Amino acid sequence: MLVLPFVFHAGLMPLANASTLEPFGIPFPLFWQMLATLLSGGVLGLVYAIDCRVDARERGEGVVH
Repeated sequence: MLVLPFVFHAGLMPLANASTLEPFGIPFPLFWQMLATLLSGGVLGLVYAIDCRVDARERGEGVVH
């Protein structure tokens, strides 16, 4: 799961550079990087939540809400 932000940031950047779109009046590569930053935060938050649940189960504390 943690490889998704890297793939989105770096792996797909050539596709973003080839675009001439300007969403919200900004160049598409800049928009792409802002979107990738938000995606990265979401993925890291999800991994953290999953990790907390796994740790709680391993300690026998049940499910953390």
